[in-house]
Amino acid sequence: MKEIWFVFSLVVSCSSERILAVTPSHENQAAFQPLWKELVSKGHHITLLTTDSQANWSLKKVNEINLGSALSTTFEKLDHPKVRALIADQTERFDLLMVDYTMPELLLFSQRFNCPSIGLLAKEVPIPALYDIGNPTYPYPRRFRDRIANVVNNYLSEWLVAFRHRELQKLFGSNHPPSRDPSALLVFSNQMLLQNRPLVPNVIQVGQLTNDNAIPKDVLPFLDEATEGFIYINLAVPPHGLLEALADIPYKLVWDSILDNQQKKPPNMLTRKHLPRRAILEHPKIKLLVTSGDLQTLDDAVSGHVPVICMPLDSSDEESCRTVVVDKGFGISIDPETLHGEDLKRRIDEVVLNPLYRDNLQRFAKLLRNSPLGGLDLAVWWTEYVLRHNGAPHLRSPLCDLPWWQYLFIDVLLAYLLITLCLLVIIGKVIGHFVKLN
Repeated sequence: MKEIWFVFSLVVSCSSERILAVTPSHENQAAFQPLWKELVSKGHHITLLTTDSQANWSLKKVNEINLGSALSTTFEKLDHPKVRALIADQTERFDLLMVDYTMPELLLFSQRFNCPSIGLLAKEVPIPALYDIGNPTYPYPRRFRDRIANVVNNYLSEWLVAFRHRELQKLFGSNHPPSRDPSALLVFSNQMLLQNRPLVPNVIQVGQLTNDNAIPKDVLPFLDEATEGFIYINLAVPPHGLLEALADIPYKLVWDSILDNQQKKPPNMLTRKHLPRRAILEHPKIKLLVTSGDLQTLDDAVSGHVPVICMPLDSSDEESCRTVVVDKGFGISIDPETLHGEDLKRRIDEVVLNPLYRDNLQRFAKLLRNSPLGGLDLAVWWTEYVLRHNGAPHLRSPLCDLPWWQYLFIDVLLAYLLITLCLLVIIGKVIGHFVKLN
């Protein structure tokens, strides 16, 4: 009887926790929506700070604070009357903080509410995040110039995080020191699309969470009536000359964005923001995906066996996607700076009409989906694991507590250098002694 009561107590204690979720970016927040729904269905209460209102959820245990424009800075989003009231409320408590870890300075909330934290990433884990959680940071071998650029980018990232942290301290007060120590990182990208690297136990690759949103009823006829098929475009800004080049192709176009008034939309194009990407990429008449490149979009393209034309702009995540697309034969990459109309048409025909790309995607899709546990179940299990074990400190990597000079083996190298110098001095004195004797 005692054992049954203990199990019942454990379940109840972990089914009514209070979670603070801070996801100021729309694109990344959308990737986490299935997790919020599932946690609420298990009895947890979530206070959600977001730029993308989800009032249509009708969830009683979600306290949503809409931070407004997704184009404003992180500080401007959080400098909100309701957020200030939340920070100032001394009676408010949370059992867990979950943050979009593209902005690690948001861990200041864990300092304020004295609770463990989980970082969420819908992209490849950046080097600074690996360093924060005590994971080896050395990537796979690259060209020398790439490694130089990688080091420079890491230092710039650290400077940017420090700058944003100083901005946020205006909200929290200077008595809250920087916090870069999450209990776990949940990576919402499929491990088969990422670099092969060793990971510590509290970096968990859960894969992409399935969002079962349907195609809007006013969009579906446009897709169904595409006799030649349609192309799905996932670009924030159209490169120069792209719209003109696309106007003459026989395929319909679906652009996941809103063009400004100065950009003339081709007659064969439909534009709409925040379309259900996975549902569109699994539509039977989809022919091609044109994207700047992000892991969530690429994962959906693999699921739908949709060939890809990648136009990377400036982020390392997009460059990683370009590498995956080309190396694994999912499609091709085009430099937006050298884009020409006729060349683009030829490239589109090359990818759409060549069955090799779809064959490669079908083979790779089997590898991606060969998992014993769904991503959503895995994400929920680890979230509740951190809750049950008060932040799971037993998973903490010892590298987190190493000073930088030990992490880089500076003390070991100095010891070897000192020993070498002593040996050279001794050998020199012995040789000098024998020279004098002779």
